[in-house]
Amino acid sequence: MLKALEGAYYLSARGDSTDVTYQLSADLSIPMIGMLKHKAEKVVIDSALKGLKARVESQA
Repeated sequence: MLKALEGAYYLSARGDSTDVTYQLSADLSIPMIGMLKHKAEKVVIDSALKGLKARVESQA
């Protein structure tokens, strides 16, 4: 079902904090209903953000 999945974090300094933008691109081999696609995107994004949070907290 999944041909390609690419994600990237973009970090930019903002004073004493950092802005984080997460970009996700998924290429599916079959058409998918919008609602299912949205749910799948949410799962991937939530997982990526949890991973980023754990990494940042372990570095602090």
